[in-house]
Amino acid sequence: MRGSGKGVVKAGREFLNDLSLSEFGTKDQKQFRSALNRATRKLTKRFPKHDQHWGLARKGLNLFLRDCFYTTYLRDAYSLKLASSYF
Repeated sequence: MRGSGKGVVKAGREFLNDLSLSEFGTKDQKQFRSALNRATRKLTKRFPKHDQHWGLARKGLNLFLRDCFYTTYLRDAYSLKLASSYF
């Protein structure tokens, strides 16, 4: 999100801080994609008006979720291993 407009990084951090990771701990691909799409739409709306880009929000979420998956404590606590093929 670096290099984007003013306020994007702050909005992204605040959103991700409150994101429920438990929604992503599922084997069901449809459920995972639905949670990812919902989170992407919500994050996009949190960005400043001139930077509300779906692709920017999705990239930020993908990187965040991948890092959560790589963190053993988070992966185990939120069953993220169930969705390992989707990361």
